[in-house]
Amino acid sequence: MARGLSASVWALVALLASAVGATATATDQTESIRFQLSRNATGGAAVKDALAGTQAWCDEFADALSRDGRPMVIQAEIARGANTIVQGMGDGTVDAAYVSAVEFVRMQERIDVRAIATAVNSDGIPHETGALIVGAAVEAESISDLAGRSFADQGALSSVGYLYPQSLLASAGLPALENHFGTLIDVQSQRSALYSVILGKAEATAVSSFAVDLVTELNPALAKRFRVLHRSQPMPLCVLVVRDSLDEDLIARFETFIAAQQEGLSPRLQSVLQFMKVAGLRRPKKDEFDYVRELVRMVDQRTHRVLDPICGQRLTEDRVEHRAEVGDTSVAFCGDTCHETFQRHRRPFGDDGRGRVLVIGIVPQTRGDLDPRDLLAGIAQQFSDVAPSLGLEFAAELLPSHEVARVRLLEGSVDLVRVSGPGYVRLQTETGLVPLARPAGGSETFHAVLLTGVDSDVEDVLGLRGLTVALEDHDSSEMDIFLNALVSGLGEERPEDFLGGVMRCPTEASALRAVVFGNADAAAVSTSTLDVLEELQPALGKRLKRLEVSQALSHGPICVRRDLDTDVVEALREYLVNMHETTRGHAALTFFRLRRMVPATDADYDGVRALLRKVAKR
Repeated sequence: MARGLSASVWALVALLASAVGATATATDQTESIRFQLSRNATGGAAVKDALAGTQAWCDEFADALSRDGRPMVIQAEIARGANTIVQGMGDGTVDAAYVSAVEFVRMQERIDVRAIATAVNSDGIPHETGALIVGAAVEAESISDLAGRSFADQGALSSVGYLYPQSLLASAGLPALENHFGTLIDVQSQRSALYSVILGKAEATAVSSFAVDLVTELNPALAKRFRVLHRSQPMPLCVLVVRDSLDEDLIARFETFIAAQQEGLSPRLQSVLQFMKVAGLRRPKKDEFDYVRELVRMVDQRTHRVLDPICGQRLTEDRVEHRAEVGDTSVAFCGDTCHETFQRHRRPFGDDGRGRVLVIGIVPQTRGDLDPRDLLAGIAQQFSDVAPSLGLEFAAELLPSHEVARVRLLEGSVDLVRVSGPGYVRLQTETGLVPLARPAGGSETFHAVLLTGVDSDVEDVLGLRGLTVALEDHDSSEMDIFLNALVSGLGEERPEDFLGGVMRCPTEASALRAVVFGNADAAAVSTSTLDVLEELQPALGKRLKRLEVSQALSHGPICVRRDLDTDVVEALREYLVNMHETTRGHAALTFFRLRRMVPATDADYDGVRALLRKVAKR
């Protein structure tokens, strides 16, 4: 399903941009392409981050692959769903799009649209396979045995989570999914669905085999908590499409570019794909979408009326008493009882006991050079000592953004989170997070600092008008907010309107190097990163000068949900602040380049709140 492919989304957008940039300059005049990315294919990324990431990669690759100095104009947008894209392609205002396989099949039913590439994931696999799983204690050997059981449902646009189990039911002559299962639990992602079974909140679900295999490899203890009953046929990942009425020469150039990527990537594209953890694009096969089309056909035959998901009645519009909005979908109910029951089930991971597993959600913000699997292994090592004493097991997940962390906390499928300082402040207001401990490197606090080259004529923030500032690219960064606060003091709306550009870098160290080597005019980084540079490479440190420094800030904390058992919370806090005294704990801290953890309080983040207030005043 496309929801789990947020990293691949931006790599594929980059490749689309490079295709356009590589071909546009062959014509006598600048060409323009309007590209839309389906929101269902963003993997939960915030819209502003999606747009910023898309534009940064589009600009870089268009410049790198343009010819004769005549690049193509690329207008990148985020579409709410396939309906918006269909309308745009139908009237000719949208030329290309990146959508899920299900959306592509639905689009083909309404307009003439052509698939020119499908995604290949970071393991080099061009498809996903659905897996029907049940809890280890559930007595079932097929989907027929799951009648009346609870099912974690990802929504009708999920090929592996919805269409695939529907096809199993149809093949067995059983009622539709909504009627076969006793309870449908609404979840937001494949990971949420998988962990709902692992934690015993749902008895069954269907997810990608890749998700199943990843848990089996990284958390074998958790893999013992579920069984796979059946696996689907292969289904494509996300699809790059163009409207069929687009200029044939331009379509041919798209296809030529895609074919070239299959022969071998350029070193620059290889670097991008390694960073994005994506292998690339491939030409779709002729019958690649036949299986998905068959699944869609089966579902459509069963859905001529509106379904009440609680009582199972199929309702005509005049019998609908209530509706609830779930993402882009409106759910109908026959009356008050079904509506109220549904609202209770929308938070499936309530506080009625967590079993013996605590799920740690990590919003990556440090060690950007690490493979995600190594990062998860480091988190597992960090909590390995305390697990036996608490009688618990820990499972770690990477969350693509603080917005996803918010959803996971509210639904209760994550117990602990490691977030940035700004992320904590924003999440605490809505979710009531309790801070346990925060990292301390060389010092317990740090400052955000704006730097430029020592030979630069820039002497203050005002002097950066029209210039480029380098920033680390991660969700809810203190440096982003610091820069926003500085610009807001000048009466500007946002840095993008004041500066000539914002360069997004994989790490703060690379942002500093961008200034040292003249690729950016300035950079906003933490004093912790600057101290390391000045200590290890003093010659480079002397090539920088400071323009602005923030008040003291605290590193992002490890937090827990407010409804977690008090004894567990206190035991975790005590362990974290003392883990530097044990051999294994010290090794885990060293892995993350930390000296120790210190107790965290809400007041530690007043400095971040002050920056956020400055930005909010605009």
